[in-house]
Amino acid sequence: MSTLYNRYLQLKQEKCDVYYLFKYGIFYIFLDDDAKDISKLFNFKLTNLNASVVKCGFPASQLNKYLAYFRGSNISVKIIESTQSPVLSDYTYVYYKKCDNLIENIAKIDPDTLSVSEAFNTLQKLARESTELMEYRKAIK
Repeated sequence: MSTLYNRYLQLKQEKCDVYYLFKYGIFYIFLDDDAKDISKLFNFKLTNLNASVVKCGFPASQLNKYLAYFRGSNISVKIIESTQSPVLSDYTYVYYKKCDNLIENIAKIDPDTLSVSEAFNTLQKLARESTELMEYRKAIK
């Protein structure tokens, strides 16, 4: 058995009423019974992870789109970035990703190359993104 599948089995034993979504390269995938259920509900194509386990999924770039579908269908999804990472709710996962993006954008700023108007616009953009992030954080609490 693969490490990924073993983690899936462990998680399902702990909490079986949740669908576990694993980051798998440039995709997010559901495994085994989760994959079968999600495939039926959302018409995802089932493929084989190995000889005995099926999977279905979507490109990582489409995560927000599919999380909205799952939420709209009242499906509880937990996201696992790697077999060693903690299990996060979809909202918490998106919040952390948004935080990472904001920090990356701040780190890319070179104040020595900005004009006064560019600096002002940059600060406005960062303030707007920070406000959106705080609102999102309130929604997940």
